[in-house]
Amino acid sequence: MSHAAACPVPSGSSGRSIVIVAPRFTSLRRFGVDSLEVPLRLMTRQGAPASLVHLDAIIHSSTLRAAPRGGGLNRVNPMAGYYLESFFKQRGYRAIALFDMNDAAALRRAMRTDPLALLFSTTFVTEPAVLVACLRKLRAAAGPTPILVGGQYIDMQAWFLRTDRSNRWKRDLAELGVASSEYLLFHERSDPLLRKCIFIASAQGEHTAARVLQRLEKGRGASEDLADIPNLVLRDSERGWHHSSVWREPVDLDQDYTRWDLIDEMPSAVPIRSVLGCAERCKFCGFRILHPRVVGRGAASIIDEVKLAMARGVAFFNFVDDNVFVTPERARCLCESLVRAELDMVWGAFFNADRVSEVNAEQIVESGFRYGLTGLESGDPRQLERLGKRGDPGARVRGVELLTSLGAIIDCTFLVGFPGESEATLDATAALINSLPTGGAGHACFELFPFTLLSGTEADTPRFRREHDLRGGGSDWSHATMGSSEVVDRYAPHTFRQVDHIPYYHGDIDAPSWWDPKRRDEAFARRTAITHAFMDSRDDAWIQRLFDDLHRLIADPGRRGDPPRWTEILADREGQSTGMIRP
Repeated sequence: MSHAAACPVPSGSSGRSIVIVAPRFTSLRRFGVDSLEVPLRLMTRQGAPASLVHLDAIIHSSTLRAAPRGGGLNRVNPMAGYYLESFFKQRGYRAIALFDMNDAAALRRAMRTDPLALLFSTTFVTEPAVLVACLRKLRAAAGPTPILVGGQYIDMQAWFLRTDRSNRWKRDLAELGVASSEYLLFHERSDPLLRKCIFIASAQGEHTAARVLQRLEKGRGASEDLADIPNLVLRDSERGWHHSSVWREPVDLDQDYTRWDLIDEMPSAVPIRSVLGCAERCKFCGFRILHPRVVGRGAASIIDEVKLAMARGVAFFNFVDDNVFVTPERARCLCESLVRAELDMVWGAFFNADRVSEVNAEQIVESGFRYGLTGLESGDPRQLERLGKRGDPGARVRGVELLTSLGAIIDCTFLVGFPGESEATLDATAALINSLPTGGAGHACFELFPFTLLSGTEADTPRFRREHDLRGGGSDWSHATMGSSEVVDRYAPHTFRQVDHIPYYHGDIDAPSWWDPKRRDEAFARRTAITHAFMDSRDDAWIQRLFDDLHRLIADPGRRGDPPRWTEILADREGQSTGMIRP
């Protein structure tokens, strides 16, 4: 396939509106997206995780004294929606960004602006059935309005076409009993709904989308009208799915960032990107296929974007990079620049904990870092090898210890069910979780994530599938040692039950800031005991005794009166996220 050497980028428009739909993860659950993590949190009557901050507010019937910022580093609105709103407003369009797939009224209002096109971002889409379900709802609202679909999921699916691997993989998958119609997006039996969409086959597809919009303004939206535009997958009546030529978009991370002064509605947690690409080689992730080179953004550019957002009254930032600390040197340069800028910002990020050491930990926290999510993945050395997870597990635990001792909250994530997983490997994972530090000014918590078999990853190759007898795809798979349904029903609870003092993730700010570490950690343990009681189907009297203990710890010392019934504050059994779990 040819690569275009140059491609003009449109810089203006007629001022038409466009609608951008970049759904947050939680709004996709009705469309077939499973929980990212295994739900093992205690829930309140309000349907929220029972963080100690939340329980403290309920018990004292007062306004939150330390309101949680954001909704979790993997629960905020996708950056794509804000970035595209900014990008297209700079080019003269009236861009409207929506983040809730279930807000039909907002979608109807947006469509009444007679948009030139609707753009759908696939940030949290990983399976064809989910995409079709989303597009069915959008098409019903959009009518004949053209729908452009882009994002990393589309780029990965298009990768099969542009590398001529589609037919070979379909053949290999068929030999393994895997139906390609449930696996690949672009094939001869694709849902007819997909054939009426325009697919942007580039993870950075904004410039390609701008070219398509320019063509649509001229009334030229048929496949034959767009076929000369690079980075598109279109339906061709004669040749089936057709991938146009490939063009590297002129994205400059230092220049192409979200202009927060142009955004209509600011988020409580501002998503920001500082690095594109990841140096890791994890077999369950396809990110490195799309971004084989790691490209870092300059600190001056990052600070300029932060200042734009802070001028709108937002001080909390969520770095959406796969690993904000690509190297220890990168961590030093970024944090040193943030400290010098004296921004008084608070930020969190996905990061590799082995990039943190005695040399840079204090500077990281001084820069405003307060919340982090780090993938430890497993406590078993051989399982880490199978995962392709490099680095020293001891150094990662040490990094967590350093940051929590300085006041940061670190969410340690673990992958459950990757081929080779067994009760023995999960016992090692539980032991690693139990080795995480306690008693610091901050604290560590953990989450268990079911393995998802993503197309195009190393785990998805025919060789790896044969080696581990791995079948299926997405969130429905089986291999030599377990199946996907067993992860939630058996193996994740098996791991959770062995952790005795590290809390499961209940929010970015789980404990009141005015509590001392001893009181906080004791409350964590008591809350976990209640979760275990629900998992074990204990009777109401048993749960009440445990709740009384937790209530007395949260209530102010010397407070008179008996604790309320647990049902007045906690969700009933069916409302608990552990309700699906059985002993």
